[in-house]
Amino acid sequence: MLLGGEPLPHKTLLWWNFVDKSKAGIEKSIEDWNNGHECFGDVAGGMHRLPSPPLPDSFKE
Repeated sequence: MLLGGEPLPHKTLLWWNFVDKSKAGIEKSIEDWNNGHECFGDVAGGMHRLPSPPLPDSFKE
């Protein structure tokens, strides 16, 4: 992954396919993804949605 430009004014967390500025935001994205929330759209090509791996206990903000 290559990111460029001005630094963000806040910390940025990354887990699996999710990017957020808080652990709570990542946890909400995992829940929404695993529950098929419409904000993520459909998986194209007839493939099924892979569930997100759980956030490890060692994940830190």
